[in-house]
Amino acid sequence: MPTTLAAQLAALERAHLSVSTDQSAQTRDRPDPVAIDQTLSGLLSDLFALFTDTLLEPQAEELGWGFVNLFHRAAVTRARFARSARL
Repeated sequence: MPTTLAAQLAALERAHLSVSTDQSAQTRDRPDPVAIDQTLSGLLSDLFALFTDTLLEPQAEELGWGFVNLFHRAAVTRARFARSARL
């Protein structure tokens, strides 16, 4: 039985997840490279699986690259911010 994307996302029950803006909760330590690799591999795998047998399947690669580019844009923004803070 097909479900809407909103229903599928709601079924993930991820309401407990959040991105904290509390400065005391932030750390400058980098995450473990193996954990990063495994997490990103899982995310991209699940992203592509989400589009299988849907109308978005032909655009899955483009959507995947869009997801990757989000990180690139965030890195550029952060680098620009760090550069301006040093000046």
